[in-house]
Amino acid sequence: MKKQDIVILAVLFGLWIAWPMVDRQIKKRFFHSAPAPAAEQVVESTEPVQKPVAPVSPEVAEPAIAEAPAETPAAPAVAEEPVSTTPEKTAVLENEQLKVTVSSRGAAIASAELKNYRTGFRPTTILI
Repeated sequence: MKKQDIVILAVLFGLWIAWPMVDRQIKKRFFHSAPAPAAEQVVESTEPVQKPVAPVSPEVAEPAIAEAPAETPAAPAVAEEPVSTTPEKTAVLENEQLKVTVSSRGAAIASAELKNYRTGFRPTTILI
């Protein structure tokens, strides 16, 4: 190894070790502005502060909201499918690469077809 290579490695190692301190100084100097002092607003009240008459203990205090009587749990409701009187319609969206059929019931995709998609790697395989 040449003397020039050793000097370069020593400088790089020193920079690597000193970088956290150098980085903090650069960030502090150029990127961190001093926070603006919070303006404290003093509000003077003309009303005297009233002290509570007597402290209320938690055991004596009544609940603010009356508890509702416990109801017996009913059988879980079975979700019934709504019966639609309108017939299902389909719309076909198509471009050079894709063909999609969309159903009017729930806006579901009924089918999707990739036009230039091969099932294998050979050029003789069938396009789907």
